[in-house]
Amino acid sequence: MNTSIPRYHGLDALRGTAMVLGIVLHAALPYIPGMPPSIWPSDNSSSYLIKIVFEFIHMWRMPLFFMLAGFFANLIITRKSWMFWCNNRFLRVGLPIAVFFPVMGLTLPWIWKYGQTGEFYFFYSNTGQPFHLWFLWHLLIFVLFSTLFRMLGKAFVALMRLLGGNRLEVLTSFLYKLKNVIAVIIFKSKFPIGFMLACGITNLWAGGELIINPFGSGLYFLFGFSLYKNPSLFSFIRKEWKYYLLIAILIFSLYIA
Repeated sequence: MNTSIPRYHGLDALRGTAMVLGIVLHAALPYIPGMPPSIWPSDNSSSYLIKIVFEFIHMWRMPLFFMLAGFFANLIITRKSWMFWCNNRFLRVGLPIAVFFPVMGLTLPWIWKYGQTGEFYFFYSNTGQPFHLWFLWHLLIFVLFSTLFRMLGKAFVALMRLLGGNRLEVLTSFLYKLKNVIAVIIFKSKFPIGFMLACGITNLWAGGELIINPFGSGLYFLFGFSLYKNPSLFSFIRKEWKYYLLIAILIFSLYIA
């Protein structure tokens, strides 16, 4: 008897919608009041309404991508294996980085220079790298560190078995319980106060900008990773999404006020 593997069509649609909104996000940049020319070429006209639209999309779009990346990472690991996920990531993340890193250096710098000065001349530069590949770089960092931690974890377990002893068993049990407590406080609560505090701490120094903060993006990734194995929380979010949305709108209103 063949059992069909469920596909999360809603999450696929959500990811697609967020990608399309990226066009809106970047199209809004020239019309944001006070945008430094070094960040993005600006137009003489500006609109506070466009700035609100930009801030709204910018606030949740990239965190959402990292959450979805973590969710589907756990899905692949559960349905296939850890090694399959690693190989898949190096093929679908590492290879595009290797191919398009020099392409970015060959194209974006002189196009950017032309947009700022009107002068057209070709040159190669890695200044500003990784440009729009930063999302892939963060995902690759997560793969490398998760592989490292997995190897260290296996080595630790092997050492515990080799040495034996009650004290080592107590230490192992303590670390396991500590991990579960942290996971419950930060990732598994239906009222994500712990997660919000953790996000505030990890994102404060970077001003909320994830491009320079793999710790912040990693936290969103871990939340999505945990959510896949937490069907009760996933179902609760699906059922009570209106309240989450209302709270988000209230917080955003306070932010832009």
